[in-house]
Amino acid sequence: EPARLAEFFPVYYTATSVVTVVLQGTVTPYVLDRQGLGVSLAVLPAVLLVGGAASLVFGGLTAIVLLRGAEAVLANSFFRSAYEPLYTPLPPNQKRSTKAIIDVAADRFGDALGSFGILVALAVVPAQVGVIALALALAAALVTLSLVRRLQRGYVEELATSLRLGLVRISEHVVADAATRLTLSQAHGQLGRGTLLRGVAAPR
Repeated sequence: EPARLAEFFPVYYTATSVVTVVLQGTVTPYVLDRQGLGVSLAVLPAVLLVGGAASLVFGGLTAIVLLRGAEAVLANSFFRSAYEPLYTPLPPNQKRSTKAIIDVAADRFGDALGSFGILVALAVVPAQVGVIALALALAAALVTLSLVRRLQRGYVEELATSLRLGLVRISEHVVADAATRLTLSQAHGQLGRGTLLRGVAAPR
C-alpha cells in the first residue's frame, strides 16, 4: 500500500546511509590499509554472489531488500573507496577524460544492459522475472570477481611504470591502500638506486 511504502523507504535509505558512513569510517580504511585494493574491490561481488544465491534458494521480498541494501552500502563504501585509486597511474590530463568515459558512458551502458535484460525477461517469462534478475546479478558478480585479481595486478604494473617514467607524482601521506604504498616504496627504491648509480658512473 502507498502508505506503507511511504513508511518503508525513509527507514530503508536512512539505514543504508548510516551503515555506509559507519563502514567508511571504520572497516573500509582498515581493509584498504591491510588487504589492498583487490580485497576491497572483491567484497561487493562476493557478498552479492552469496546473498544472491541465498535469495534464489529461500526467496521472499525480505531477501531481495537485504540484498539491494547490501549492494547500496558496499558500493558506496568498499567498492567506491577501492575504485577511485585505480585512476592513480594516469597523468592528470588523461585522468579527467578517462574518468568521464568510465563513470558516465560505461556506467550508463551497464544500467542499460541490465534494464534490457529485465525487459526481455518481462516480455518472455514475466512470471520468472525475479529469478532472472537475480541470475543476471549473480553472473555479473561472478565476472567481477574473476576480473579483480587481474585488475589489481594491472594497476600495480601501470602505477610502477608511471612512477618510473615520472608521469605521476604521489605523496605517501595521501596513500590509503597497501598496494599503492608498496608500489610507491619499490619505485622510489629503484629510482634512488638508479640515480645513485648514475652519480657514481659520472666521475668515471
